[in-house]
Amino acid sequence: MSRSAATRVRPALPPTVHAEAGAGLSIDAAQLTPAALATFKHAAAMANPKFYELQRLRKSTWDTPRFIRGYDLTLDDHLILPRGLRHTITTIVEQAGSRLAVTVLDCCMRIFSSAVTPTA
Repeated sequence: MSRSAATRVRPALPPTVHAEAGAGLSIDAAQLTPAALATFKHAAAMANPKFYELQRLRKSTWDTPRFIRGYDLTLDDHLILPRGLRHTITTIVEQAGSRLAVTVLDCCMRIFSSAVTPTA
């Protein structure tokens, strides 16, 4: 199965993309290009099966979203992604020629820094 062209980041990212891992993976959107921001949002969204079921049954879909957003964009311009996308985001960042530096925040707000490298 081939990867979708929609998850490729064409404009270059900064050499290091900084993120914080807590309840979710928080990335400062100011350091991302618009294409990278759209790619990360695309990776965190999925089709809503309920919408397609209603559509197949020819019922109204006016209050059912077509896509389920798994991300949030905060007022201070941070993109919050689910923690489960950490390896996917790492892969996307590395394919763009950059690296993801993750600062892990545990429940007691202690900070652990690590550079994420995917294992093959």
